[in-house]
Amino acid sequence: MTSSITHTIGLHIENVSLPRSRLPFARAGRAISIAINRAIERTTVAGAVRAQESGDGARLARYLARGRAMHARFDRPSPTQMSVALSGTQIVSSSHVRSAWMRPDQIDEGAVLVYVHGGSFIAERSPKLTALIARIAKSARLNTLMVDYRLAPEHPCPAAADDVEAAVRDLIANGQAPDRVGIVAESAGASIALAATSRLRASGLRLGAACLLSPWTDLALTGRSAAARSIAGDSPISMESMAICAHFYLQGRSPLDPIASPVYGNLDDLPPLLIHTSKTDSLHDDACLLADRTHEAGCAVTLRVWSRGSHVFEKLFDQQSERAIADVGMFFRERLGVARRARPG
Repeated sequence: MTSSITHTIGLHIENVSLPRSRLPFARAGRAISIAINRAIERTTVAGAVRAQESGDGARLARYLARGRAMHARFDRPSPTQMSVALSGTQIVSSSHVRSAWMRPDQIDEGAVLVYVHGGSFIAERSPKLTALIARIAKSARLNTLMVDYRLAPEHPCPAAADDVEAAVRDLIANGQAPDRVGIVAESAGASIALAATSRLRASGLRLGAACLLSPWTDLALTGRSAAARSIAGDSPISMESMAICAHFYLQGRSPLDPIASPVYGNLDDLPPLLIHTSKTDSLHDDACLLADRTHEAGCAVTLRVWSRGSHVFEKLFDQQSERAIADVGMFFRERLGVARRARPG
C-alpha cells in the first residue's frame, strides 16, 4: 500500500494506492459523453413532477417507501459487527430534539463532534451508519451528537440544515466553544452539514473542523462520475434515484441554491476540511469539485482519494475502512487540539 501527496497552497491531495478495484470505471470519451447526455435526459424528474402535480401521490409514496425500506434492509451490519462497533460506547438521549449522544468510554474533554447522516435526504440513520459513527467517535475519542434531522419530502430543504444548525447553536449556548466543535457527515448529509456550517460561519460562529465522506453537495447532478457509473450499471446509485431524491428534497427550489448545494455558495473561511472519496465512487466528481471550490475560496482542505471503494466505503468492515476511520479520528484530534482523558464513571 503506497500513497502520494500533492501539496499546493491550502490544498493537499493524497492518492492512496490499493489493489485495483474489481469494478470497472467508464472512461470519458465521445461515446460515453453522448451516452451520459442521453442518460440525463432519460432520468429527468419531469415524470415525477407531473405525477405530483396531477395528484398521483400514490406512485410517489410507493417510491418513497421503497427507498426508505432499502436503506433499512440493506444497510444493516451483522449482529457481531454491530456488537464490535458499539463496544466501548454508550448511546444516551439528548436534551435537543431529534438527536442522541454517542459517548465513547475514552474521550478528549473539551471538544465534541456533530454527526449528520446520509440517506439521500429521505431516509433515517441506518444501523450501519450508527455503527460507523460509533467507530469514528472511538477513533476521535470524542462525544458525538447524532442529529436525526427532519426528512424530505415531508420536510423539504432547508428543514434538515435548520435542524443541524439549531443543534450546534444549542451546544454553543450551553458553553461549548465553537472552535472545539467538529462536524462529520457522509453522502447527502454532507450537503446538510456544509449548509449549516456555512450559515453558522456567516453569523460569526466558525467551527473547528469538518470531515465529509463521499459528499453529495451538487444537486444539479453535473458530475460525470455519477452518470458514467449509472450507465455502467456497477453502482447501486443511479442517476434516476439521485434525481428523484433531489426532487423530494428541493420541492421546487433551484438545485443551484447554496442552501441545497453548498458547492455553489460562499465557501470563504470554512473550518479545515477533510474530504474522503474513491476513484470508483459514483460521487467522486462531487468530492473533487468541492475540494477545488473550497481551495479557491482560500480554505485549508485535504482531499484523500482512495484507489477503490464503494460509496461511503468507511461503513464497511475491512482493512481499508479501518484505516480510513483511523485517519478521520486523527484529523479531529489534531484539529480540535485537546488532551486525552478518561470519562469518569
